[in-house]
Amino acid sequence: MDAAQLSEVIARFPATSAQRRFWFQEQAKPGDPELNIAVRWEIRGAFKAADIETAFQQIAERHEILRTRFVEDAQDLWQEVVHQVRFRLGVVDLRPMPAQDHEPAWPPWRVNWPRTPLT
Repeated sequence: MDAAQLSEVIARFPATSAQRRFWFQEQAKPGDPELNIAVRWEIRGAFKAADIETAFQQIAERHEILRTRFVEDAQDLWQEVVHQVRFRLGVVDLRPMPAQDHEPAWPPWRVNWPRTPLT
């Protein structure tokens, strides 16, 4: 799938009042992570990160809200549903570290990642 298909808009709707409030908050404080919801899973055992990434990609393909972006024009704020998005899983691989060092390695990541602006 080429870049044009990835960003092809398949539906457009006016933003809701709740979405407008979040949009205006972002405009007032760009990049503020206050509304980010960070999730971290610790997975033990054998697995392939690519399999998990594929599962999340399939979920995004089924649910329009996960392929929705917000755009503003001279008239209004809109929700645009795009044909497809590419999901990329962020992975922190602790296997190279001794097991006793795993937990101490997490605190900087736990603090910094949720504060990273979504792009």
